[in-house]
Amino acid sequence: MKKLIYLSFICCGILFYNCSNRKENQSFMLELEKVPLEKKSSVTKEEAYSLLINQKLYEYVDRQKLMKEHPEFSTHKDVNSLFPFLDTNSSIESIDSSPLSIVTDSTKLFKTIIKFKINNVQRIDSIRSKIISSQTIIDGESYSTTNVFFNPYVKKQKPIIKSESIEKPSIVEKFSLHELSFTWDEINNCDCLFIIKPKPNTITQKLYFGRLKNSEGAILQLEKEGLKTILPVLRSRKQQRTTGDSWIEIYANKTYKVVLKATPAKMIIDKKQAYHIDFKLTVLDSNEIIKDMVLVNCKS
Repeated sequence: MKKLIYLSFICCGILFYNCSNRKENQSFMLELEKVPLEKKSSVTKEEAYSLLINQKLYEYVDRQKLMKEHPEFSTHKDVNSLFPFLDTNSSIESIDSSPLSIVTDSTKLFKTIIKFKINNVQRIDSIRSKIISSQTIIDGESYSTTNVFFNPYVKKQKPIIKSESIEKPSIVEKFSLHELSFTWDEINNCDCLFIIKPKPNTITQKLYFGRLKNSEGAILQLEKEGLKTILPVLRSRKQQRTTGDSWIEIYANKTYKVVLKATPAKMIIDKKQAYHIDFKLTVLDSNEIIKDMVLVNCKS
C-alpha cells in the first residue's frame, strides 16, 4: 500500500504523454497533479523512477507492436523505433534499470536493460533513460512534472591518445638531500630516489619521489622542502625477477596516483643497474597529469 502511495507522487494523475520524432531520441512526458505528501513511504525515488520507466517501456513496446500489425495507422513519429527488431510476437521478459549518474538534482540518468522474447528466442538490449523532474507553482499550489526520455545506449569509448615521444635521458638528474622533507630513515629506506621537473603551469615546479624497499609504498613530495605524502602500493612489481628486468608499479591514495614503468638502461651507475623510468602522476581531483622520463640507479 505504501508503494502505491509513493508511486502516486510520480505516476498518479497522468494527463498526457507524447513521443518525440527525433531520430535518436524517444521521449515521453508525464504531467502530474499535486499529490498530498503527508504520508511517508519506504519506497525510494530510484525505485519509483524504475517503476515509471517500466510502465512507459511496456506502453511503448505495445504501441510499436500495434504499428507493426496495423501499419496503416503509423505516422512519421513511429519510423525511428528504439527497437526496430520488434514484431507482433515480441514480448518483454524483464526490465532492469540502474542509476548511471545524477546530472543535477532534477535530472537523473539510468541504464535500462530489457530482455525480450521474440519467437521463443531471447534478445537483450540496452537503452539510456533520462528522467527530468520539475516543480511548478500555480495559484500558490505546487505541481510536479516528470519527463522521461529514452535514447539508445552507446558506451563511451575512451579517446585514443597518442603518446608523446619522450627522449630518454643519459644522465641522472642530481639534487641536494637538503631539499627533501624526508627523514634520514626514509631516505635510507628508499630503493629509488629521484626528482622530476615538470613543464611550466603545472601544480609544482619540482617533484621528488622515493620508492621504498620491499614494495612498502612510496613517498611523494611537491616543491622544495614541501609537504610529503605517503602512497600505498596499488600494484606491486613482480617479486621473482632478476636485475635488469623491466617492471611496473602503481601507487595511489585519495589524492594522487603514480605509475612507474621501468626499463633497464644500457649502463651501470655507481655499480648499480640504471633504469629509465617512465613516470606518470595523476591528480585525481582535477585529472591533471605530470609525465616525465628519468634515469635512475636503483638499489634493487
